[in-house]
Amino acid sequence: MRPLPRLLLLLSCWLLLPFSLSPSLVHARSICRAETAGITITLTGFTRPQTFLDLTPEVTGRCTEVRADVGDPVPDDTVFARIDSTFTILKLQTNALARTRTEKSLAFEKKQVGRYRKLVTTKASAQTRLEELELQYEQTLLSLQELETQQEQLRETLARHTVHAPAGWLVIERQIELGEWVRAGQAVARVGDYQHLVVPVVLRPEELHYLRSADTFSLFIVDNEIRGTGTLRRIAPNFDPVTRKTKADIALSAATLAQISDKRGGLRVEIPVALKDPMHAFLLPAEAVEERYEENWLTRENGDTFRVIVLGPELSPAAGNGKRLRIVAKEIKEGDLFRCRELSSTDGQQKP
Repeated sequence: MRPLPRLLLLLSCWLLLPFSLSPSLVHARSICRAETAGITITLTGFTRPQTFLDLTPEVTGRCTEVRADVGDPVPDDTVFARIDSTFTILKLQTNALARTRTEKSLAFEKKQVGRYRKLVTTKASAQTRLEELELQYEQTLLSLQELETQQEQLRETLARHTVHAPAGWLVIERQIELGEWVRAGQAVARVGDYQHLVVPVVLRPEELHYLRSADTFSLFIVDNEIRGTGTLRRIAPNFDPVTRKTKADIALSAATLAQISDKRGGLRVEIPVALKDPMHAFLLPAEAVEERYEENWLTRENGDTFRVIVLGPELSPAAGNGKRLRIVAKEIKEGDLFRCRELSSTDGQQKP
């Protein structure tokens, strides 16, 4: 072949080369990094009051007043019910009369002791008579102190004829009616602190570790469509030996509670928990995986290739529509670099 025709042939091949390649075969290469895969599970629980309180009277008697029914808040003065205190009031009145009488006797005896001290000084009276009056004065003083102690006891008993509960707490149960005879120690009502709601949950060790490691975490109140935050408030020291699960309470934050208009028990709450992938998989973009002969392959940055197992798309709410795949292979370590194809506009989505 002559030099000129050969040159023309090479030039024509070079000009026609871009048009002879399919756009689907033109790929740019980028580098992607392997990340440890994780899964997100959702814990579900229902709200309840942070604290319950059973109300029991400390005295026996007839109920004369009940100030809140089921569902009502305890009044601001904290009084839930009163028990008849007539006899205690009468005893207090009797005590007041006895104290008045004793105080007058004590004042008279004090004067008598003063007179006889002067008489003994001038030897106009015997020393024994003075000592008798001083002893009588001291005994009367002790009687007055005893009556004052009795007064304090009666006042304390009178106060216990009133059944108190924290102001604003809601009545959950009520087992007392007006005029009913109640006994000391008998449960008459149950109230709860619905101003502070908690969500009781039962946690596996890895779930408990995740919640304990975070000061606050996100949650979703399904019934009210409210997104908020919570904290781990209380953890039981023991656990179920069969399931290895531990009971705990999650407290809703003040900002979350402020969004709830109807604070009550039974609101469904979902708590997302991020855990490590149980299959010890790694995350890589779908473009890093090449399918050849019904097998999946990865190519390292240096060009080495090896076979992998694709478990499926990333299991996370923020997975980005499955753009990353969960991949298992003993050759992969976190941080390894792989070649990742950037698909052209005519390429379809890579199938695992």
